[in-house]
Amino acid sequence: MEGVDHEQWWKDILEVHYHPERKEVIKSKYKNRPAISTLRVSTFPIYERFSKLNKGKSYSDSIKPFNFFNIGTAILSDPQTGEPIIPMIPKVDSSKHSQVPYMEFLDHKTGKVYPHEGSLDSKEYWKMLDQVFEDYINHPEAKSDGDVGVLEHKHLTIDKDSIKYIGKEANNLEFSMVRGAFAEDSNEYVNEQKKLREIITSLTLEKALKIGIDRREFYRLKKKLESDRIIILRKKTLEQISTLL
Repeated sequence: MEGVDHEQWWKDILEVHYHPERKEVIKSKYKNRPAISTLRVSTFPIYERFSKLNKGKSYSDSIKPFNFFNIGTAILSDPQTGEPIIPMIPKVDSSKHSQVPYMEFLDHKTGKVYPHEGSLDSKEYWKMLDQVFEDYINHPEAKSDGDVGVLEHKHLTIDKDSIKYIGKEANNLEFSMVRGAFAEDSNEYVNEQKKLREIITSLTLEKALKIGIDRREFYRLKKKLESDRIIILRKKTLEQISTLL
């Protein structure tokens, strides 16, 4: 989490453990401070969701692949779907974090813009650090199979279209490290293999050279389509391909 001294955070948790009478005093240190983390625009769905905020902006002012963004922790759910509403915004300077809960944001899962007609004020959707602190105290680690115990591997299935990760995680593994995972979670992590294959299939040599992919790399990419194995690209190549979005 941004703006948090992690060493002090854990010391405060231990302080509450051994001196529960001090809990409210310690929690007050984190009151009215939004729980904010920073992630990278590393998947196609996240980039596509930002298209709503990019509309009308110049390229230089738009959110682009591999830019960073800020994300909050869900505290309310969508009344229609029951899914948690997870606010995310373009990255802001840490000095402006106090203003974040009052800004327009996107729901990480749906891309819906908040606030909107019928919604609450933006501030109501951001979880505060004192509430996160309370959760750390009250919830056991739930990334293992079961509420306590040794972390075990979750079920992983692979095919030529996708990777499906079945377990107590959120839709995105990197994202789940921020949100955390609880026992009630049982979602699939789906990699964008199908989309990646479509892009490589439609990629021409002329287009590849234009975005900086040389002939050797171009034919190497086409060769990957012949196999059912998962396509793994170097960061540079992935960044180049992302410009075609």
